Amino acid sequence: MSDIVWSINPDHDSLDKVIARMQDAASELFADTETTVSVEADPAVLPMNLPLEKRHDFFLIYKEAIINVARYSEATQVRVRLHCEGNRLKLVVQDNGKGFDTAQPKTRSGGGNGLKNMRVRAEKIDATLTIEPEVGCGTTVTLWVKE
Repeated sequence: MSDIVWSINPDHDSLDKVIARMQDAASELFADTETTVSVEADPAVLPMNLPLEKRHDFFLIYKEAIINVARYSEATQVRVRLHCEGNRLKLVVQDNGKGFDTAQPKTRSGGGNGLKNMRVRAEKIDATLTIEPEVGCGTTVTLWVKE
């Protein structure tokens, strides 16, 4: 619920606020683990603004990506990078975990709608999402969002 309340606040339109929230989410999620997380943002992205409808889904895609790392990857490192090219923001979440087979992603509960939900959210905000797992080497999630 706090993510929804946070995302609808117009004071959080700027990417510097979004990045701070991303860092907080990662710190909280990995606080009691051996996993190190780095969040790197090109200074050019800081003045960018994401309107409410994009900011909400952008953040939830990011959050799902790091939750998947925490739950399934057994990663020791997560690297989050943001930069812009023209009017597009690029988010990369990369881990050094065990990766997975895209034909049969495994979940703890046997359910698992995370990857599907990420794709639906990306489509909703007219973004491009790629999920590139490599068994034994980790996974890279890349999201391109038009400002």
